[in-house]
Formats: sequence, C-alpha cells, structure tokens
Amino acid sequence: DALASPGFLATHCLSTVQDADETRIGLGFEPKPGRRVVDVNGVLWIDTVAGGPRQLEFRYTSPLPFLRRHLEPTFRVARDRWLIREWTIVRPRLLYKGLYEVGKRATIWPRADPLTTSGRVLALIRP
Repeated sequence: DALASPGFLATHCLSTVQDADETRIGLGFEPKPGRRVVDVNGVLWIDTVAGGPRQLEFRYTSPLPFLRRHLEPTFRVARDRWLIREWTIVRPRLLYKGLYEVGKRATIWPRADPLTTSGRVLALIRP
C-alpha cells in the first residue's frame, strides 16, 4: 500500500529490476531528483511463482540535513571530531498474532512491532 500511495508515487520514480534468480522480479524505487529530505530507495522483490512480495531491501538517502537539524545538539566537539554520546535505533520486528478456535481454521495476522536498541559511549580509548 505504501509504494502505491499517491504521496509516494508523487515523490519517487519506479522501475523494474531483473535478477539472476528467475523466480523473482524487482520493483525498484528511488526519490525523484532534487529531493533534499531523508528518504528511501530500494527494491521490493516479488515472487513470480506465488505472485506475492518476497523481500524488501531499502536504504536511507540524504541523511545529512536531518542529522544537522536534529542530532547536532546531542554531539560534542573533541579535538575537531564529532562524538556521539548517545544513540538509538528503532526498527520494525515482524510479529504474528493468531486466533485459534476449535473446529475452525486458524487466522494469523502479521504486525510490525518496534524494536529499540540504544547505548552510550562510555570511554574513548586511543589505539
């Protein structure tokens, strides 16, 4: 749904991507030229046998304006080098919720659940 949404289609270019594995074909996407916001590009690999999505590969693009605007306050300068004191990464984790009733078919719904990893720089050791 996200790749076919009007907002995404207005700001991204789509293309087909061939693969050595003939059981899949890719739908490539990338931001339209000139976009200066953090965005994504990548490929949605579609299973040509089953007719459904198999894998989504994506990368963030243009992160520097975002980093300058939102993360510089958490940085500090040490001998002309930037040091990150704290960091957090939030990524989706696919979980499944199921409904099981005796005498009926099981129903399973996938859902994305945020998985957060964070940390701090405790010490800097010179090599």
